[in-house]
Amino acid sequence: MKKLLLILISTAITSVNAQNKISLDNFISNEGSLDKNTTSVVNYLPKTGVFNSETTNISQPSDLLTSTNANEIFIVDYYKNNKKVSSVLASKTKANIYDHSKVTYDRFYNDSLEDITILETRGHQIICSKIKRANGKIEYSLNFSIRENTNENELFSFWNRDQYPTGNYQNFQIWGSSYLQVEFIANFIIDKQTQLNGLKSLKNKDIIPNVFVKSGSYANGLLKLNIINKTNETAVILDSNIAATEIYKHKKTSKTIALSGAYTEILQIETGILFDIGFTLQTNNSVQKDALYLADGPWGLDYLNEYATINNFKINVKNKGNSEKAHRVDRNASVTGEVKGNINLFRHLLPGDQTLDVKNYSFVNFASINNKPVEIVIMQEDDRTWDNRLRYSIPATSELRNFSIPFSDFKDANGNSAVVTNIKTIVFSVIGDYTNFVPFDIEVNDLSFTSTTVLNKEEQLKNSNAKPFNYPNPFSSNTTMVLSSSSSYIILQVYDSLGRVVDTKKIDTDSTLLRATYKAPNLKNGQYKYLLKDENGKTFSGTFLIN
Repeated sequence: MKKLLLILISTAITSVNAQNKISLDNFISNEGSLDKNTTSVVNYLPKTGVFNSETTNISQPSDLLTSTNANEIFIVDYYKNNKKVSSVLASKTKANIYDHSKVTYDRFYNDSLEDITILETRGHQIICSKIKRANGKIEYSLNFSIRENTNENELFSFWNRDQYPTGNYQNFQIWGSSYLQVEFIANFIIDKQTQLNGLKSLKNKDIIPNVFVKSGSYANGLLKLNIINKTNETAVILDSNIAATEIYKHKKTSKTIALSGAYTEILQIETGILFDIGFTLQTNNSVQKDALYLADGPWGLDYLNEYATINNFKINVKNKGNSEKAHRVDRNASVTGEVKGNINLFRHLLPGDQTLDVKNYSFVNFASINNKPVEIVIMQEDDRTWDNRLRYSIPATSELRNFSIPFSDFKDANGNSAVVTNIKTIVFSVIGDYTNFVPFDIEVNDLSFTSTTVLNKEEQLKNSNAKPFNYPNPFSSNTTMVLSSSSSYIILQVYDSLGRVVDTKKIDTDSTLLRATYKAPNLKNGQYKYLLKDENGKTFSGTFLIN
């Protein structure tokens, strides 16, 4: 099932990668003119707003040209007294209307659709949406496309994109903080189109859904929809397409849900645990559907083929529900294969570019089985480089072992912890020796975030007594010794199979005071024992393989 998304312009649209951000007036002066010989879609936009005092900034987002079906695209922001009052996303497409999966408001994440109406202007119909943001501010949005015909262009405005006929289009998505601003821009576009190309449209009575979702939420297998029923309907048909996990097949369902007939009503629909769902609401008295798409943050893999191969990747349904004291992540993941370089098993905690607010949490918790040491990386909404991300390492474990790691234990490349207020992604990284392929397996269960540790006293004692370990293991020349407590240096003695000392080194730890890199001399391939002594006099033993 196609991911049905309602696309409306908003302030979020200006966050894309933009280039050449200048005023619209300067852009038109440099790049073209408003006449019949120019075909650029930007030439149909006003240089100012309804008060004739608004200034503009224009940008050409190159990333949208590669990720969408647009062959020309512009974003124009209108400012009054340095405050943005409206924006336009204008594009040109071939064969179909603009198809862009970036949702600019989300009824499942704090935004609400307050109303849908039809703007009658200049003899044309345009759908107008009234949106309420989480901060309480009201926005208005107009969405229409103009098909380029041989003799006379034609304006279309539909609620769902599959209703648009094929053709080459100019597409306009307009957002504004006031109804006057968006209407002014729409009228300017219509007038210019009429002047240069001629413009026609057909009027339709049934172009907006009479029952639509104002806002919604999903948790623990229950979909809650706050609906608006504009025509006192007594029933609505819910058609859905659900996948329980990222790798399960979608299943279609259909049911009729009774309505009270009230203008607003809350529907509670049992869906079971899901990764994503596309669904529509439709009544018997209207051909129009309200189509929405809801997805959780995905589990995924990140690796290069020359450094890793995958034998099996599984995602299992499991959920324990959320509470005020915990955020529990749906679904468990496991992966097996061979690694030479590194492979990352990751979980985006929320869909898209959203980040999870963790200001009320202090621990990341999970249960794991992993035959190789694993480096856990917290990715936040910041500009840290990958090498400087907050990270923490755990040893290999052949039995399912519970971990509850304080945020403060995650360190950057300089050994510093950081205040963690949001998390976008958790990464579980298995690192090889970049020389030989070796088998690996990792399973991550019950990932959650809490304000206090979830370990019992026995588990806490077991983790506090954890021995140092090294990775990669086996290795060819270098391996990293990971300590269980801080030390400025270690003394490492290496023994061969006959018990002879073959190497002794004093090694300074890195800035984390928890890692030291051991560079082996020209030792023969095989198994070696080692004794590790830290600056506090604690001694540990272990084994590694050189290949």
